[in-house]
Amino acid sequence: MTPDQELPNRSGRAWAALLIGGSCLYASLPTVAPWLATRDYQPTAGVVVRSDLVRRQASGMSRVRYFPAVSYRYAVAGKPFTSAVLGDNSQYGRDDSTEAASIAARYPVGAAVTVYHDPSDPSQATLRPTRLSPFQIVLLLIGALAALTGLGLLLVRRRAD
Repeated sequence: MTPDQELPNRSGRAWAALLIGGSCLYASLPTVAPWLATRDYQPTAGVVVRSDLVRRQASGMSRVRYFPAVSYRYAVAGKPFTSAVLGDNSQYGRDDSTEAASIAARYPVGAAVTVYHDPSDPSQATLRPTRLSPFQIVLLLIGALAALTGLGLLLVRRRAD
């Protein structure tokens, strides 16, 4: 096979690598965006003021969802704040009430908690900032490597033309 015959094959590999890399990076977005938003949050002391299980049913729907409802107070530079953001996907409804109840039970009323707040806007806070799992890190690395490989192969193809 001559070098001229290999070029179309390289182009196909380049697009495949770009597709795989782009897919991996796109699949990572739902966890990377919250991680980027909360990675600089600063810890401060807080106290739980509400901890309940909330049952919701959308109008016209038969499906019932259960939500942990946890509120907490904290202060930053002497200014008091209240928030109900648990973070880490904890506020999404659950089909099973026991799972939502177990999340709420981790935060009994009066319990001291560490609150993580945005230093530029202390009203934005969470109890559980998003962390990237090892799987998510590997997915990001594979995506970036595949996308860069695809771009490199396309550049080689373009220069050969």
